[in-house]
Amino acid sequence: MTGREVGRRPIGRPRVASDELVDLIDRMNNAGQSFETIAQWLTKAGVPTPGGRPRWHSKCVWNVVNTVSAKKYLANSRCS
Repeated sequence: MTGREVGRRPIGRPRVASDELVDLIDRMNNAGQSFETIAQWLTKAGVPTPGGRPRWHSKCVWNVVNTVSAKKYLANSRCS
């Protein structure tokens, strides 16, 4: 579940990156850009983080890349 939970019910907005944003970050990472460089570029471009904040940090970019890598691995995995 996303967001803080009260009992079983999540509260707050789920943290979701658009497919376009995930693709952009993945392409920049594959081109050799550092997480810090990507974070600086996204902040200067005015792109909000998946949590809705205006400033990107390298850890946030790492989280997106890590999620993309995990999804690719699972898509190519024989396990389900």
